[in-house]
Amino acid sequence: DIDIFTANLHMHRLGTSASLTIERTTGETDCLLSIPDWDFDWQRSYVLQETVRLNEGDKLALSCTWDNPTDQDVFWGEGTGDEMCLGIMMMSLPQ
Repeated sequence: DIDIFTANLHMHRLGTSASLTIERTTGETDCLLSIPDWDFDWQRSYVLQETVRLNEGDKLALSCTWDNPTDQDVFWGEGTGDEMCLGIMMMSLPQ
């Protein structure tokens, strides 16, 4: 088991939406962070109101959506003109 304290989503300028969820072994889904209308300036850590426990067997799911309004190819990369999809969390073993 792992306790999760913060969640962060990271994309660049072509991102339109992103979410970080837990798919529970019970079949339920818990949302850690959802940004349905992505803004490049929202790339920061969000402290969860309550610590969330990730139990053995649960799965983390990361979803990102982009819109490329040009006919140019976009590649993964660290530059602002590139794109990526990262889910970042601060977590620890339960006390």
